Amino acid sequence: MPLTQNALKWGVIGCGLISHDFVKSLNSCEHAHKVVAVAEDNVTGAENFKKKLDLTDEVKAYGSFQELFEDPNVEVVYVGIVNFLHFKMTMEALEHGKHVLCEKPLGMNTKQVKEMIEKAKEKKVFLMEACFSRFFPVWRALKEQLNNKTLGETTSIHANMANHSYTDMPNRFRLRPGVTLLDTGAIPLMDFGLYTIMFALFVFNDEKPKKVSVAGEKNEEGVDVWGNITLEFSNNKKAALFYSRADIFPNNAYIGCTKGHVIVPEFRSPDHMEIIRGRSCASAVEEELIEVVQLPYEDDQTYNFLGSSGLRYEADHVYESIRNGKLESDNVTHKFSLTIAEILEEIRRQLGVVLPQDKE
Repeated sequence: MPLTQNALKWGVIGCGLISHDFVKSLNSCEHAHKVVAVAEDNVTGAENFKKKLDLTDEVKAYGSFQELFEDPNVEVVYVGIVNFLHFKMTMEALEHGKHVLCEKPLGMNTKQVKEMIEKAKEKKVFLMEACFSRFFPVWRALKEQLNNKTLGETTSIHANMANHSYTDMPNRFRLRPGVTLLDTGAIPLMDFGLYTIMFALFVFNDEKPKKVSVAGEKNEEGVDVWGNITLEFSNNKKAALFYSRADIFPNNAYIGCTKGHVIVPEFRSPDHMEIIRGRSCASAVEEELIEVVQLPYEDDQTYNFLGSSGLRYEADHVYESIRNGKLESDNVTHKFSLTIAEILEEIRRQLGVVLPQDKE
């Protein structure tokens, strides 16, 4: 980590797996970051988090979130807590005049997202949804490739996302008896299915789809199991997206163009993409692999989740944004967060998945 007097001072809300990975990734950042406080709902959890990450004694370990919000040394808050608490923690941080990087999904529904954005504007502080995939080198290279139109116009997207670990949901989320994923907000759509939507919006320049259609399945608790999503955009552009907690398959994405296509293996956190010119049909194959663009990003640290070393890219983006006086990211804009919230809400409506926050 670079040493500078202008390090961005972070306070971390939630001492779980993703917060662990985020803090660890800061060691590989280009800019200077400094964790000055961590908070959990008990001081033992915060102290254990510090110890596991070898954070220095000067880092404050708080047993309440309020203490962190009131710490004058904290510039920006990373909200890495369970989904249903994103709104509450972010609103409190904003109210205390802190900049905020909140894990996705930003809110449980459109209403919450609107309120968070309005509060950030009122307090004149930076707010960004942590969509870390959008900062990966492969995603940036893909956008450049599509903008250059070497493969013609972009016409379609197909993306798959599976997370079979959800078959062991109670243990994975340490759910108490009587508590379901609906209560936590960590349903498959909101936890990993949204990556397919994020990718589609990224490729189509964050255009809001004209139509959202979905077929899927719920379990007996009303939690989604899988979803087959179709997004229709202007000029006949479309995205076919599939997510599932019950299946095992590669999490790959395909971008169709008028003169070829691009394959992005493990698109959520990719280290390469394949650019192919030409087309194939039932009677002939006229394709040529132009290039395999290799953009490795892994560092030498151990993380909980695949691709977590790439969290450093969004951290550096937050640094640059705040140090340049911006109150909104030019990559993950407030408009984008509203658009994806609206799409998620419409998908849940069609599937009949109702969250407690929808009743408020």
